[in-house]
Amino acid sequence: MTDKDELLEQLGHIRAVRYALTSEESRYDVCSLAVPVYDESQHVTAALSITGSKSQFLPTQVQEFLGTLRMFSRLITEQLDGIE
Repeated sequence: MTDKDELLEQLGHIRAVRYALTSEESRYDVCSLAVPVYDESQHVTAALSITGSKSQFLPTQVQEFLGTLRMFSRLITEQLDGIE
């Protein structure tokens, strides 16, 4: 991505849905899914992600991965005294 406005729009969308999904953006046949981890001030302090081949990132699998990542993000956030 080289367009600043497009990047800002995509970052806004990621903030709204609270996850990021990439598909072959940096390598052929590689996808990633990431969710934020918050600190006690509700600032993003880290992220949890999963990476795999494109065939492993079908829509139903993405939803399953997203649920698992969000669960662990909440647990880590609680340990950091953040509020999810």
